[in-house]
Amino acid sequence: MRLIAGQQAWFDALGVQRRALVDEDASLWTRGMLVAHDRPLAEVLAELGRYRPGLLRCDPAVAGLRVSGALSLDDTDQALLALQRTLPIRVSRRTRYWVAVGAP
Repeated sequence: MRLIAGQQAWFDALGVQRRALVDEDASLWTRGMLVAHDRPLAEVLAELGRYRPGLLRCDPAVAGLRVSGALSLDDTDQALLALQRTLPIRVSRRTRYWVAVGAP
């Protein structure tokens, strides 16, 4: 299978499985940004949690809220503040290393 610029492919022990266009937003993490398009809050917080020390918990009551937008991976506290401003959630900081996101 031949790939041209702007395409990507997945492969495993069985060979090349499929070809698709490159998702330009997926590489924005290299510039410190997380782009979400209608993703569940729990998934977005799991991604943010990879870029901060300690625990970042998500209450199941708000886990399914949908998120669309760009968030800073370089300043996850700012990203959490942006989520709190735009979603019906409350960010509680028990310590610097233990943050919980739940219903207001």
